[in-house]
Formats: sequence, C-alpha cells, structure tokens
Amino acid sequence: MEKGTNRLMPIKPRGTRALACYECDALMWAPRDQVATFRCPRCAAVVHRSVPKRLDHALALYLAACIFFALANAYPIIAVQTAKGTVDATLLGAVRALHAENMDIVAVIVTATTVIAPILELLCTTLLLILAKIKHSSPALAALFRLREALLPWSMVEIFVLGTLVAIVKLGDLGSVLLGAGVWSMGVFIILSAAASHAFDPLELWSEIGARS
Repeated sequence: MEKGTNRLMPIKPRGTRALACYECDALMWAPRDQVATFRCPRCAAVVHRSVPKRLDHALALYLAACIFFALANAYPIIAVQTAKGTVDATLLGAVRALHAENMDIVAVIVTATTVIAPILELLCTTLLLILAKIKHSSPALAALFRLREALLPWSMVEIFVLGTLVAIVKLGDLGSVLLGAGVWSMGVFIILSAAASHAFDPLELWSEIGARS
C-alpha cells in the first residue's frame, strides 16, 4: 500500500480488519484506524482508500440531500403563464395529472421511482450512518443495508429532471415558462446525492460499527 504496511496473515491480528482484493481475491488484514491507500501485495491493485471522517462527510451530505428533496417536493417545479392564468406543476401534481388522464401505470411508476424509492434510500442510508455515528450495533443494520442496495437501481430522479427539461422546451410554445424553486432544489439534490453516494463507504461503515460494538 502507499502508506503503512499491508500483509497477508492467516490469523487476524488485533486492531485490524479484513480486506479482499477485487482483482485476485487475496485476503489480507489491514490496520483498522490507519488512513492509507491499501494495495494488494499479490497483484498491486488498489483494494481500499481510507479517508479521515468519511462517514461524517457522508452523513452531512445525506442530511442536506434530505432537506433539498423535501423542498423539491414541496415547491412547484415549473409555472406556465398563459392568457388564461398561471398553472403551477409540482412532482406530486404531475402524478395526480397522470392519474386524471387514466395513466395509472405510468403514475405508479413515476411515484415509485421519483418519490418512494429516493425517500426510502435516503432514510435507510441516513439511519445507517447515524447508528454508526452513535456506535450502535443492531440486527436491523443488515436489513437496512440490504434494502438500501435494493432501492438504489430504482431511484430515477435524474431521469425525471431530464424529462422536465424536455417538457419545458416544448411548453415554451404555449406561454411563458418559469422555473420554480422545486426544480432548483431537485438539481441541488441530485448533486448532493451523487456526492453522498461517493462519500458513503460500506467498509468504513461496518468497520466503525464493529469496532465499537
């Protein structure tokens, strides 16, 4: 590894954690609290990068993402001004409009992928990080982690935002289109969510919980 020492050992030394190489499946033991980039002694592939306070950064980003996702659902995404007045559109309002047009299947898919899945994924990950922060070990942690991993492919807020931008361009022929606070909040949420996912490290999470339990 780039810092410190990393060796294959048949018996787990105290104060270490197990790491497995993604390239050659070699098993090694590394210091639990050492900040370093660990490389496989067999094939030299990077196995893990330990970053100081990585879980704290992830928790802060997820909490901020929760706030902006709530704002994105509370405020209008766009407002269309026509001769007959102004029409505001929210995320849940779009779902109700789909239901009113007898497009129930599409409404269910939109609700599941842009509201329910992101909310559950945010709650699961935030709760996992909080439990790790307070050094709490529980059998529910594994269930929360599995639920989070199952929900990740179904969170499609980015696709909804892309569709919204296409709709804004097409609605420009009908009247003046104004971007609401909801679409800006959704944009900030996407950025925060991507940064939070990058900061979230399952290995650091389980090591933190295992070290204190």
